[in-house]
Amino acid sequence: EDGMTVPFIVRYRASLVGGMSGPQAHDLDQAWQRHGRLAKTRTKVLSAMEASGALTPGLRQAVLAASTDSALDDLYAPFKPQPKGSLAHRAKALPGLEEAVAEFWSRGDPGTLRRLLAAAPPPDSLGKGDMSVQSGAMYLVAQRVAEQPRVWHRVQTMFEDAAIVSTGKLLDAKKTKQGAGTGGEGSLGAKGQVPSRKRKDTFAEYESFSQRAKWLRPHQVLALARAEDAGHLKVSISVDSDRALDSILRE
Repeated sequence: EDGMTVPFIVRYRASLVGGMSGPQAHDLDQAWQRHGRLAKTRTKVLSAMEASGALTPGLRQAVLAASTDSALDDLYAPFKPQPKGSLAHRAKALPGLEEAVAEFWSRGDPGTLRRLLAAAPPPDSLGKGDMSVQSGAMYLVAQRVAEQPRVWHRVQTMFEDAAIVSTGKLLDAKKTKQGAGTGGEGSLGAKGQVPSRKRKDTFAEYESFSQRAKWLRPHQVLALARAEDAGHLKVSISVDSDRALDSILRE
């Protein structure tokens, strides 16, 4: 706080830190900084809860007991102001959607939401930049999940344990992001990239690939990321939707 660096204190003010070594003093400094950040965040979270009228003795105790940034973020999530340009904020402008999602969320009744989705125009019929009802419903439900720490952690645990990583078919080489370059087969093209046909052969083993996410090896993650970035295949991550919905509604 007085502007002295850790090396300076260890060398010239050793008595202030009880003769600690450099690494020990560094660890102490890092812990002190984390403590300061947590204290500021606690004050911010408590102020937001109090302003909204939602601060209860139980919530106050939970905030004061939180010892990590992630724990405080979870407690603060329901009280964070939503930016006006967010996808969820845009979705609220779709007629009747916010009310239908609220009914589904609070009572577990998807009837109104299903009717709204069934009557909505197909996404591919909309103009560029227009949000479909289907996407809007997804964004609003995702926001609800994010605002409920217990629900969020349940869904997160489900993804960590049972998520499936799968790929679509290889795309045509002409549609990839990377050009074929000017070199011959096996040589490097523009920007040092292997020509498209060579790269497509490299990723062929990942066509129609499917595996539990938790069982992926580091080299597989890297290969899938490169293949999708190059435009040769589409990677998706999914869980059993019925199981996920049941888990959310039970909370």
